[in-house]
Amino acid sequence: MLSAISKEGWVKGITSSAFIKKYKFPSASSVQAALKPLLKLDIVTNDNGQYRIYDFFFSQWLKANF
Repeated sequence: MLSAISKEGWVKGITSSAFIKKYKFPSASSVQAALKPLLKLDIVTNDNGQYRIYDFFFSQWLKANF
């Protein structure tokens, strides 16, 4: 999940079929299950329905390494 979000930068429609297929998630419910603890721990933030990794440098590191 973190790798997918870092590659996209800002993700709108995180449970859309296009996002799920692009990153090979099994289902929308698995995306929601993976996203819930990341939001709770403030690793991922939701701004008006768009998701991004809160820490810019962590996001860039993930993008470069995964």
